[in-house]
Amino acid sequence: MTWHLMALIQVEELLEYLGVIIATWAVAEMVLVQRDGQKVQLAFRGYREPSAPAGA
Repeated sequence: MTWHLMALIQVEELLEYLGVIIATWAVAEMVLVQRDGQKVQLAFRGYREPSAPAGA
């Protein structure tokens, strides 16, 4: 195993870890936490904001 191959493997692993971090961050950005006194609610925004009802 040459040092070229070892370097390539390390770069591939780095990109894999970065992909996991970015995916985790993206999902965490979609979660809304609402606190009201002692009550905590979690909501999931999804990919886009809900549209207004028809006729509004």
